[in-house]
Amino acid sequence: MASSEPRFRLGFIAPPAVGAEQALRINEEQLLPPDVVRISVGLGISDYTTAGVEEAIGRYWSLVDELAAKGANYIILAGVPISSQLGRERVLRLLEETKRRTGITADSTNEAMIAAMQPGRITSPIGRSISARTTSSGSEIAADQACTVERGSR
Repeated sequence: MASSEPRFRLGFIAPPAVGAEQALRINEEQLLPPDVVRISVGLGISDYTTAGVEEAIGRYWSLVDELAAKGANYIILAGVPISSQLGRERVLRLLEETKRRTGITADSTNEAMIAAMQPGRITSPIGRSISARTTSSGSEIAADQACTVERGSR
């Protein structure tokens, strides 16, 4: 009998509160293998101004702790506007500190897109699975935009 326990838990920190994020969510069953689950939490961002992003990012560590407690194997800070407001240097520090504090690799939407622009950079098992699924369905660009891209140079 096959185990119903997921092989991988993808932690996802969405910009809005979780309820709003659920309404905006794409059908991940089309992208994720059946033994991978996404655990979503929300920053509860009120707006994308500097003040709004700063207020929301203040909840980041409690959300990281929540995802870690739920068994996340990987954490994504989603939202291009959030990373853009914070700046790349600050986001990279957050991601590195997340790994140092929890042992869980973290990524952001912007960093995944930067890595995806470099050929041959999709290295994670989930990224390869998404790439295989989307390429076989004729949607190669979607594979390059997968947020599970890992960077080997950080």
